[in-house]
Amino acid sequence: MTPTRRPAMDSYGPWSRRFLMGLIAANVIGAALMLLSCVGLSDQARLNQQVPWLSLAVIAILLASTADVGWLIGGRRNLLIRRIDLLAPFVDAATPEAPAPWPSKEVVVVAGRPVLHRPSCLLVAGKITEPINVDEANAKPSRRCRVCEP
Repeated sequence: MTPTRRPAMDSYGPWSRRFLMGLIAANVIGAALMLLSCVGLSDQARLNQQVPWLSLAVIAILLASTADVGWLIGGRRNLLIRRIDLLAPFVDAATPEAPAPWPSKEVVVVAGRPVLHRPSCLLVAGKITEPINVDEANAKPSRRCRVCEP
């Protein structure tokens, strides 16, 4: 896996200058609309005259909030891309191999549980177990016990 070339992080962290300018512009416009709605509401006594100004205030809040959430999501996405690029060489080296077939010929399961055990496992001692064929164990979606490791 070859890491893709990404623009270097500058003094603004994971955000580009254009993205920050858009955030600032959206928040300034939102604040201006909020101020305008406050001024418009201040001299309106009747509810039906206040509704358009309240709607403008809601639009201002939505504009600023959307810009802020987009800013956070964009920064998080850029950090994730950087982390993937940095860890790519290590992930390729640590790719797990296919699981080995069951080394033991005898395995048992507790009724209704998908965990395979050796007959001598302490976790199944005293419980009703069912012997299972190794071929069946490989075919079913089951896992090995971490204690006895059949």
